[in-house]
Amino acid sequence: MNTTYKILGALSVIVVLAAVLGYIYLSNPTLGQSSSLTPTPTPTSTPTASPTATPTASPTSTPTGHPTATPTASPTSSPTPTPTLTPTTINGAGGTLINPLMQEWIPAYNLGMSQIHVTYNAVGSGTGIQNFQAQTVDFGESDAPMTAAQYNALPSGTTALTIPISASAVVPAYNLKLINGSTCQNGLNFTGTVLANIFLGTISKWNDPAIAALQSPDVAAQLPDQTIITVHRSDGSGTMFAFTDYLSQSSSQWASQVGKGTSVQWPNPGGVAI
Repeated sequence: MNTTYKILGALSVIVVLAAVLGYIYLSNPTLGQSSSLTPTPTPTSTPTASPTATPTASPTSTPTGHPTATPTASPTSSPTPTPTLTPTTINGAGGTLINPLMQEWIPAYNLGMSQIHVTYNAVGSGTGIQNFQAQTVDFGESDAPMTAAQYNALPSGTTALTIPISASAVVPAYNLKLINGSTCQNGLNFTGTVLANIFLGTISKWNDPAIAALQSPDVAAQLPDQTIITVHRSDGSGTMFAFTDYLSQSSSQWASQVGKGTSVQWPNPGGVAI
């Protein structure tokens, strides 16, 4: 039974297929005109061009110029006005040896410093130092440097500077006529030792052999047998310091008995020059 059923089923399917094909044929008679069906062409899709992106220009940055610094003018300093000097007087005192120079220097200084008036009193080196110590003058001049004792005698708080400003020569002066009444035009010759002995008193005559030995023969023969009278200053002075310093270096006897200084104890008083 099962087999029969299957056959009947197959027949039925065939019948149905035949019916369907007959229907298609009736509906489209052109199918019978060709032994083959014209294939329907597969539509070809037209390729769509890929859109080309319009290149966007990269923005070009406008270069920014470096700022130029405006130079700042350097400030010009105004000239400092010359201060007006208050009229001032500077007083000094001291040695007589330098006085001729002082009288030349002071007017020359005043030419450029008209507001400053300088005075100088030539009273001797010793007095000049004393006046400076007493603060009665603004500066003192001495032909000899101040000693430690003189520095210590300055008022408290006073500062003193010793500044060399000049140099000069010191020579002995004498008054003598030879036996024939003439003067020795070329001058007499002395040594430091002979001068020291004259002021010590060990040489007391002009015709002493020690003096005669230093002269020319014609002068030595005319030296008179006269007593030598020595003369020195009564006050302290720088010239005295220079002279006694020289004698101390020339004679050990003078150095030990008298020494050097602006004022010394003369061993052979003789005369005094005022």
